[in-house]
Amino acid sequence: MAERIVQQHEGAVGGKPRARRAQREFKEIGNQPIQSLEAMTTAASRSDYDKCEQILRQFLEVHVNSATNPGLVAKMYKQLFKAYVRSKKCLDPVQIRPQMRQAAVVPDDSLFQRTVSYLLLHRFNRDLKFAARFCEAVNRTEPEKQAYTTVVNQYIEARMPKRARYIFALMVQRVGPTGEVVRKIIETSSAKDFRWAEGVARTLLGMASEADRKFLGKAVAVGLRPVESSEAKRIVINAMICAAANSRNSLKAKAWSEILNTLGIDWDRQTYGYLIKALAKRGLLDEAVSLQKKAASEQIRPDAVGSFALLSLHAERGDIENAENVFEGEFTISSVVAEEEKIWDKRHRLYAAAVSRLALAYSKAGLKNDAVALLTQDSKRFKGAVANVKMVTQIMTPHVLAGEPTSTTFWNQFGIDLGLWSADRHRDLLLSAWVNSGNLKDAQAYFNSAYKGHENIDVAPFDILLQGCANAGDHVEAKNLFNELDRRELKPKRSSYKHAFSSCVKFGKTETIEEFLDRFWKHYGSVHLNAGELAAIFDTYSNSDHPEQALKHLDALKRYRFQDQEAYGIPFLLISEATLHAAIGNLDIAETAYKNFLNKKRAIGSAELQEDNARYHRNVIHSCLKSLEIERVENVLRSMDIGTANVLDSSLMQQLVSHLGESKVHELMARSSKTR
Repeated sequence: MAERIVQQHEGAVGGKPRARRAQREFKEIGNQPIQSLEAMTTAASRSDYDKCEQILRQFLEVHVNSATNPGLVAKMYKQLFKAYVRSKKCLDPVQIRPQMRQAAVVPDDSLFQRTVSYLLLHRFNRDLKFAARFCEAVNRTEPEKQAYTTVVNQYIEARMPKRARYIFALMVQRVGPTGEVVRKIIETSSAKDFRWAEGVARTLLGMASEADRKFLGKAVAVGLRPVESSEAKRIVINAMICAAANSRNSLKAKAWSEILNTLGIDWDRQTYGYLIKALAKRGLLDEAVSLQKKAASEQIRPDAVGSFALLSLHAERGDIENAENVFEGEFTISSVVAEEEKIWDKRHRLYAAAVSRLALAYSKAGLKNDAVALLTQDSKRFKGAVANVKMVTQIMTPHVLAGEPTSTTFWNQFGIDLGLWSADRHRDLLLSAWVNSGNLKDAQAYFNSAYKGHENIDVAPFDILLQGCANAGDHVEAKNLFNELDRRELKPKRSSYKHAFSSCVKFGKTETIEEFLDRFWKHYGSVHLNAGELAAIFDTYSNSDHPEQALKHLDALKRYRFQDQEAYGIPFLLISEATLHAAIGNLDIAETAYKNFLNKKRAIGSAELQEDNARYHRNVIHSCLKSLEIERVENVLRSMDIGTANVLDSSLMQQLVSHLGESKVHELMARSSKTR
């Protein structure tokens, strides 16, 4: 490949007959340098790296002294590397520079980085070592900083925060961070990474504790130097407020804004905008509006992200009047004064999102004509229809999730009429709307009509229907869908298996879940089951005739760390343990686990955990009636809240009436309601 070209170029220096032969061959494409470059460009656009190699080899053999025109040869090398990448034949960046030097090309750092940026697309997502080598391949400090910046940005845009932090740590240790990289990596930190972002920010502000330094690691903590200027400190703090807003953590956002006051630094438009966003995302409308008024009194126009969050909140609440006021004040062309043209260039996407939010508010209120008019408005800047695929999809999605096939069909047809997509592009969204409507038969009927005759469909619609099977507890239809996937030779998604496992829960179909597990191991080998899959298997065994078999799955679940461990994971495990032991008849263990569950008060409001709470009480009552512990049954009935009492099934109520008498049951249930 490239090495072979260099070797042949070196061989041409002392070989006149070979050079003459190459000169004759070169006539095919012309011996003018510009013709060679054009030919290489054409070959590179076709991913034909063999042709690129041939042209470059012939050019170097004819024009032996390539150093006379290093810029042209550098461009030719760039086309060669582009051809390699487009054909997914990536070179290691450490090898690129020696090749260019051997070809008597003066390495150009900017060219080198542009060339390797093509490689980023194919290699950086999976290869950390490649990313690190790319950064180290540039010798001088400033270009190397640019290389690290490029890699960190690539990972941030690809939503790979762990990899971005890894390269950021290397950058801090070796060349020092740039202000832009620090701002971006803090702003984009998720709730999971917020502690790390706080450590970085406090270190930069000279406020780091020993715990912060330990958390960041010695290399990063030492490499980050405290900033001196007020402007730099404000940028760091604003980035933290932005990160808190993105994590919906209004308390942290307010705490970081107070640090500005402590340091005696004035708030700017970003401070106000990000803090308004944090408050609006938590639904604290009055506080957000009050802050907006405070900014107006100080003649500061908050960053548009705050107004967008307010607009979204008004739209979600169906407050069309206030949504329109925010939109008119912030997101119309006429409201933007001349000196803010640069801001508008940055806000095109935000403007489009604001249009979709207001259109969504109109649609939810049944004002579809107003929504269509807004999406198809004309303006000086946005000629013709403003609507795009993302906008209309954003409007469709809430109707899909709410199970409203009629509204979903309307917006799908609107997209077709506007030429945003073909008639079959959004069938999956329409199918999702039917599934979410709760009627699996209607969803199947739509699937049979919309996808009829399409042998080349992918696994997505089957996955959607399997979700419907999970909701309805229809394990038979789930098996039929898996058989159809086998017939079409389609590999099910991981989510398809999660839905299949969940379809067995309602009736405790352990035999069926074992069949699905056999298929799972066949498709995914020794891959570990995730928490959601294990939970579905656990629930199936808990509801079966042999609940004791679920104990081994409970032990496996306890080894997992859930995404929201404190608010959801631990309460879920506790109520699951209580429910299982109640079903088995280990009532003392069940009662202890249930008391621990009640200590996690904030999680009980979850609908999913509320159902588990009701199932626990049903299992306790079943076990007590089985062992004739009538007094314990009465205590359970007294302790239940009215929501739990309402979900007791009819067969259990009949057993209660036969053991306690109808009047006694009603008396205990009524007392439970009054107590709560």
